[in-house]
Amino acid sequence: MRTSYGKKMKTLLVIALLAMLAGTVKADQTWTYAGNAIDYAIGTNPGPIGLNPCGCALDGTLTLDANDTVTSYSFTVGADTLTQFNSTGLLGKDPFAVFNPADNYFRWALNLIGADGTVMHSQFDGSVSDAMDWSSSGLFVEADPGTWADPLATPEPGTLAVSAIALALFVLVYYHSTRRESYTCRCK
Repeated sequence: MRTSYGKKMKTLLVIALLAMLAGTVKADQTWTYAGNAIDYAIGTNPGPIGLNPCGCALDGTLTLDANDTVTSYSFTVGADTLTQFNSTGLLGKDPFAVFNPADNYFRWALNLIGADGTVMHSQFDGSVSDAMDWSSSGLFVEADPGTWADPLATPEPGTLAVSAIALALFVLVYYHSTRRESYTCRCK
């Protein structure tokens, strides 16, 4: 009779664990942008049309919450770095572009203004002729869009914690049921 109780508890815990895993919450996603430093001409014979004054590129990261709302960002050009703490900006609300992780940032617009007056801008609307990265610190790149790296998909910490608790309970019940069986065997 005790063995059947242990089996029922194990089954119940496995079902609870599977139910929790099915309802995992979408985690925050951090996307990484890698800009280019080469300025290209537009047309049938692309090639460098001029030097990028700073010889640098726009690079950075952007974190989105479960609703794809920007929660933090950090973009760097040369020695200048703009974050949510030292700048304000427009991330994706440009009339010519859509900042959308669903299409792996095939189109985007980024406009940041730092408290010290530093400006950073990046845009791409799917057409190389429309691509541009520039900043007030000398970056100027046209027709050479950067790329966004896909984030790693990880569950929310709360989901991991609940799963760990369920697994610990499962191990505890299993251990307890095997101990009961061993005591039962000794009594016979």
